[in-house]
Amino acid sequence: MIALPESRLDELAARCALGLMTPRVRRRFLRIAARDPAAFEALARWEETAARMAMAVPEIAPPAAVWRAIDARLAPAAQAAPVRRGWLDWLRPALGFALVMVLAAGLVQMIGPRPMAPNLEQALPASYVGILADASGRARLLVSSQRHGRTLHLKWLSPPEVPPGMQVELWALPAEGDGFRLGILPTSTPAEVAMADTSEALLSRVTRLAVAIRPAASEASAPPVTFDLTGHCAKLW
Repeated sequence: MIALPESRLDELAARCALGLMTPRVRRRFLRIAARDPAAFEALARWEETAARMAMAVPEIAPPAAVWRAIDARLAPAAQAAPVRRGWLDWLRPALGFALVMVLAAGLVQMIGPRPMAPNLEQALPASYVGILADASGRARLLVSSQRHGRTLHLKWLSPPEVPPGMQVELWALPAEGDGFRLGILPTSTPAEVAMADTSEALLSRVTRLAVAIRPAASEASAPPVTFDLTGHCAKLW
């Protein structure tokens, strides 16, 4: 098996934990994680981080139109005539479960005991974290900064194409009041950006982060009308 660089392994683990892989690629990476302790630990860290991020994001009730659309999609299946099942059909789930258990037992014996994933404080200290997505909902950028740190850590999942004379700006959007620019982002990944103050001072009242691609001469005090990427700003502690 070819050893993957740490940065590439971390990127794949993030994509897997965040649901950004196709089913085929995800199955392949999970097979790698079952054999490679480094991949296993990277995936465990990202799954724990993703779970904490999901809990930090406030719940939003979907519009009634969403439920109507779901009902419309499910109605044909509910109205279909029931299919008669033979005795083999009834046994198939039990046989499948037994096969999974046998394979799981064999896999545990083959790979041996796994080191436990470090706790969240070790894997990711108290931090502000954001996953920014485009208009189609595709995650494009991961942003994090330690709670009392002055550095933004960036990882592009899909870097933007920036025309000449334009720049990528990261904006903080508080629940109340005007947004403010946190910094100019490079398109290299991973990358770091220095902030004017600590994350706690800048982001404690911020609920969303956003990215805008604007002319390089744009004023930092003039928020853009529209943004290219947006996402929640979550507190992980």
